[in-house]
Amino acid sequence: MDKRVIEKEKQRARYYRSSKAIILKALNSYTKQFIEDIAKCTTPAQMKAVAERQIRSEAIEKALKNIYTTVGKQFGEQTIRQLVPDQKAINFGRTNPITTDYWFTWVEKQLKGKLGQRIEWITGTTKDVFISVVDRIAYAGFESGKSIQDIAKEMMKDLNISQKYRAERIARTEVIGASNMSSQAGAEATGLDLEKEWISFIDSATRESHIALNGEKVAMDEPFSNGLDVPGDAGGDAEEVINCRCTVGYGVKESEYNWGRNI
Repeated sequence: MDKRVIEKEKQRARYYRSSKAIILKALNSYTKQFIEDIAKCTTPAQMKAVAERQIRSEAIEKALKNIYTTVGKQFGEQTIRQLVPDQKAINFGRTNPITTDYWFTWVEKQLKGKLGQRIEWITGTTKDVFISVVDRIAYAGFESGKSIQDIAKEMMKDLNISQKYRAERIARTEVIGASNMSSQAGAEATGLDLEKEWISFIDSATRESHIALNGEKVAMDEPFSNGLDVPGDAGGDAEEVINCRCTVGYGVKESEYNWGRNI
């Protein structure tokens, strides 16, 4: 396996636990409000209405902003340093060297685009989870004569179990997406004439389609053959990005058939 993707995964692993805590806190905020509202209901229909209510996006947006800003700064600037060791040679279209506010601006731009889609996906899935919990627990609880308090407690227990798994999966997916998306942003900021390469993390859990993509090279402004701009692309479908551990590399184009320095 390519040592570049192994090293990148080691670096990303440093963020998995903290990012899981960030996502879990956001999910818990939704669950807390859901259970509070459930406790006020007197019928299964009312509980179903609570579950079907539109979920506000602020908590997840704040969580992703936190993750993408922190992860983005490290991996974006790392790519810049690898491509252009002499930082004074680049002004990134600015009068001053690149600073942290560059990544805040980058994340804000992503929130209005691809990350906005991801937020809708996460909140939409959370709503689906609430509906599923009501369908499985509320109706059976009323039929068996359980109290509202007991039904709410059972729902909370069920949600606590599922959210730990969801938080870990979301956190890993977002750290990987943030690392690769910011890496491309850093590569673009150098102004160099580059191409990008899909580098697959290959083991028994890797998607067959991603194994086939290993080593594919495309222009910086073009997607790979699976439609993603980078592995873990926040604009990608769930089946293409969840738990994907692949990474992206760059090469300075020296000629049509000869790559320069690879990272």
